[in-house]
Amino acid sequence: MTKYKNILRNKEFDEKIGSLKLNISEKLKEHKYELKNLEITELFGYNNFDGVLKIYPSQKCPEEIKGIILDIIKTEFNDTNG
Repeated sequence: MTKYKNILRNKEFDEKIGSLKLNISEKLKEHKYELKNLEITELFGYNNFDGVLKIYPSQKCPEEIKGIILDIIKTEFNDTNG
């Protein structure tokens, strides 16, 4: 039986997501913003439809930091976030 473990994994994408999480963490510390009952990975979402990658603040992302999260996303994924 063939295993398809990690078939959708992309090293470059994983590295960019790691960088995104780190930058979000640093920016929240700068602004002295404490996440309440949320993980950094819950602040953004992403999908890839028809080859177009979209990364965006998630519905769980608090309104008061959505702009900050969006700015970080734009910086990290400026060439792919159409």
